[in-house]
Amino acid sequence: MKVADLKTKVNSLKLGYTWNQIKTMPKKKLIEILIKNNQEE
Repeated sequence: MKVADLKTKVNSLKLGYTWNQIKTMPKKKLIEILIKNNQEE
């Protein structure tokens, strides 16, 4: 999965991050957010 796809996913979760914050996140951080969010569902 591309970093752009990860950023779009994180943005669509509406976790309170701004798009600029998401744009500057490294891939590892984006994946951590997605994993953490999946575990809470």
